[in-house]
Amino acid sequence: MVCRSSGWLEIGNGDGNMARVIPFERLRAAREERLRQEALEGFPWYRMDRFMDKVMIPTLVYLPEERQIPVCEALYRLAYESFLLGLTASQSIFHDRRLPRIASRPLGWVGIYDEAYEPRGKALIQSIADEFSLSVILADWAVESVWIAMEAMVPEWFSLGVHHGLSQRLEKR
Repeated sequence: MVCRSSGWLEIGNGDGNMARVIPFERLRAAREERLRQEALEGFPWYRMDRFMDKVMIPTLVYLPEERQIPVCEALYRLAYESFLLGLTASQSIFHDRRLPRIASRPLGWVGIYDEAYEPRGKALIQSIADEFSLSVILADWAVESVWIAMEAMVPEWFSLGVHHGLSQRLEKR
C-alpha cells in the first residue's frame, strides 16, 4: 500500500504497519539536482559560444555592454534549460516502447518537442524573458529579434538534450 500525504511517501503492506517512511519531496529534489548536474556536464558549451559569436552578438552590438550582458545570460540560460528539458524528456522517451517508430520520423526530436513539449518551451521563454527583464532592456525591434531567436533555440537545444540523454542511457545498458 502506498499513501502520499504531507510530502511523505509511506510504504506498507496494508495491515496498518508501515515498513518505511520516505520524504518524497527530498527524493524529488535530489533527482532534479542529479539531472541538472548531468545537464551541466553534458551541455555543449562550444555550440552555444559559436551561436552567440556568429548570430546574437552581431544582433546586439548596438546595445551598451551593461545591457548586452543580461541578454546573453538569458540566452545561455534558455539554452541550458531547454537542454535540461530535453534531457528530462529523454527518460520517458527511452522507456517508451514506440521509440524506434518515433525516432525514425522525419522531424525527429523537434517533432516530439512540437507535439508534446512546445507549451513548456513557450512558458520557459516567457519565464526567462521576465526574469531578465528583456522587454525593458531591449528596444522594441530588438525584442522581436531576440524573441525569434529564443523561439528557434528551444526546440534545437531540447533536441540536443534528448540526444545526449538517450546516448547516456544507451551507454549504461
